[in-house]
Amino acid sequence: MTQEKIDRINELARIARERGLTAEEQAERTALREEYIAAFRGNLEAQLKTITEANRKQGEDLTKKIGEMQGSITSLTEKNAQINRELSETSSRNSSLLAELDRAKAKGGNNVLTILLAVISAVLLIALLLK
Repeated sequence: MTQEKIDRINELARIARERGLTAEEQAERTALREEYIAAFRGNLEAQLKTITEANRKQGEDLTKKIGEMQGSITSLTEKNAQINRELSETSSRNSSLLAELDRAKAKGGNNVLTILLAVISAVLLIALLLK
């Protein structure tokens, strides 16, 4: 709707307050109002469509991000399980080394063997933690 037609609607409203409208002016006012309302509805529908499309896209983006986050969580869970398995294996190895150390001590083993086994155990644990 043009500004000219909006101005005419306002002019007819002013005339109606001042002296009343003729039948021809009333018909013109009615036609202009209907055109104005149709234009207003069209603009409103276009805005709602734009908003709806933006919301749909946001929803799709959010769904994608949630999927990515779930994948990351699954990945971290798997990595955590792997680290726990490796820690368990290292713990078993350390237990074996400690048992050997105890046997060496029981046999009267020297301090070099004891230190060597302790260093190997520590290196294995550090390597696992840095992995």
